[in-house]
Amino acid sequence: MKTRWQDWLNLVFGLWLFFSPWLLQYFTARPYTDQTYALWNSVVFGAAVVVFAAWALFAPRKWEEWTNLILGLWLITSPWVLGFHTYTVAAANMVIVGVVIAVFSGAALGRRHSTPAVYQ
Repeated sequence: MKTRWQDWLNLVFGLWLFFSPWLLQYFTARPYTDQTYALWNSVVFGAAVVVFAAWALFAPRKWEEWTNLILGLWLITSPWVLGFHTYTVAAANMVIVGVVIAVFSGAALGRRHSTPAVYQ
């Protein structure tokens, strides 16, 4: 099993994203508020990043990296698309984590030329 450091870091950042609404205190039970959209965006996409990063660790393929790259790009744009860009704690968290995940996924894709046996 070949693993890449990028997948481990994406796993960690996915976990951070999943738990960040409680750690950064932008969770709420009120429906249809910017905090609610930020909460669900963090939980759902944090879990997705964790799943695809873990999958990439144990059965590496290009599509997992592409999926996490797309998820990272979504996280960067989601504060504006979902309308919580004025909630700076959540928006900054999404953008920063999204950039990191996109960069690490892109770096893992860039390494595919040096380790072609990992991808099939």
